[in-house]
Amino acid sequence: MPDAVRATVFREGASHVDVKMPSSGWFGEVRAWRGQRWPDLEKVWYGRLKPWIPWFSLERQVLRAIEHVTQRPPTGADREAVRRKLRGAMQRRELGL
Repeated sequence: MPDAVRATVFREGASHVDVKMPSSGWFGEVRAWRGQRWPDLEKVWYGRLKPWIPWFSLERQVLRAIEHVTQRPPTGADREAVRRKLRGAMQRRELGL
């Protein structure tokens, strides 16, 4: 994905979840990583950048990735932080930064 916006939306211990959104396109990648120095990619989810189908939206896929990494459902504070970080990444994507 050349010209993609990347943002880390969740970090806990040696695990983190990031998103990679192309500058043009309909789908973004949600990636779950484990490890400190050279993290290993554990799993990749794909989600729609437009929230037309709520259960397949990028935000929903990020929440699934957080649940995969932490082995527990995301808390309300996690959900709000994810929404805020995704909103910022989407704005950067729309502005082309």
